Amino acid sequence: MRYQPTHAAPRDSVPFVLRGPKSLRTALAAAVAGAIGLTPAFMLTSPAQAAIAGYSISPSSIQTSEGRNLVYTVTRTGGSALLADTLYWSIGEDSDDDTVDADEDDFDEVSGVLEFPADDTTPFPNQTARITVALTDDSLFEDTESFELTISDTATIGQNSHTDSVTGGIVDNDEAPGYRLVFDDATPDESAETVLVSAELLAPSGKEVTIPISTKDGTAIEPRDYEEPDSSNDELTIPAGSTESAPVEIAIVDDETYEDKEQSFTVSGGSDPSVTGTQTGTVTIQDDDAQPELSQPMQGVKAGEPGTDDDRVEATT
Repeated sequence: MRYQPTHAAPRDSVPFVLRGPKSLRTALAAAVAGAIGLTPAFMLTSPAQAAIAGYSISPSSIQTSEGRNLVYTVTRTGGSALLADTLYWSIGEDSDDDTVDADEDDFDEVSGVLEFPADDTTPFPNQTARITVALTDDSLFEDTESFELTISDTATIGQNSHTDSVTGGIVDNDEAPGYRLVFDDATPDESAETVLVSAELLAPSGKEVTIPISTKDGTAIEPRDYEEPDSSNDELTIPAGSTESAPVEIAIVDDETYEDKEQSFTVSGGSDPSVTGTQTGTVTIQDDDAQPELSQPMQGVKAGEPGTDDDRVEATT
């Protein structure tokens, strides 16, 4: 989102592997990199690299809220004359399968360079350099996310590289969004046969949201006037990053019975850890059946006497 191209990883590297299950992401990343002649800058299943002699990075793990900075210190051991040296750092996905991975939109920068000067003056003290990882403050309600920060003595990590890695965590600071229920028609005629209900978040969420729905009789009675969704179709699901669910269908019974002009029932949306509150909406069915005509004997003629049609005549009141 605020990722700056000027701070991109070296041209011949892949700072982030693909999204999805980690074993699949790694395999796909390796295949893609091989196909285009690149070596990934950070591969989760690459052979373990030897540590960088004379260097260490700390802390080993740290976390803070999004919108803030995480600071790591790289220390170069002194004690003898030191030549000028360059290290490279990059951010990739955490190798722990039990974590939720951050992606590049969660950072201002995902790679950089550390320069260490030459020092031939006693007492040859240790040298330090800082890596400041600036975290994006987005508006998505998310899980705590993690990442891995790797330093390397080569711009592109390969079998001959020496590396060291630490981890970081991003704690979300956003509240779960509220939602509302949306009907395609909240006052349908009986002949409409269905009402579609969906859920709409008031703000996007970084998590998938599942909202259970249920109905309650009012003047409309189930199953005489409508049919409650069955257990296989009684949830509204909103994908992560989206604001709208696919609709669920509620059947309206189109009978031929003359009834009250309007009959209603309610639809309720339940709670979910990824949303705030519950919601209820009312559906009012419009009866579309004509009032029946009333039959009565013709005045002055008894039922069954000659002069009547089928012994009765129709009269409307």
